Amino acid sequence: CRARMVTFTATDGTKFTSREEYRSYEMETQYTFRNKEGESLRKMPGSTQGQPFDIADCNNCTLEVLDYTDMV
Repeated sequence: CRARMVTFTATDGTKFTSREEYRSYEMETQYTFRNKEGESLRKMPGSTQGQPFDIADCNNCTLEVLDYTDMV
C-alpha cells in the first residue's frame, strides 16, 4: 500500500508538499508588506480574514489593510 502524498496549494497556485513551506510562503506573499519603497499597496476586504499581517521595512509608502487582522 502506497502512502498518498499530500499537496498544499497556495493562493497563487504554487504547490508544496510541506505544510510548513506552504504556510511560510503564504505568510510572505499574502500577509506581508516588506521591503517596499515609494509604493501604494492595499489589501481589500476579505483578503486577510483575521490572519496576522506583517508590515516591515517600508519607506515612503501608502499602505492600506482594509480587512480585520489578528495583529499588525
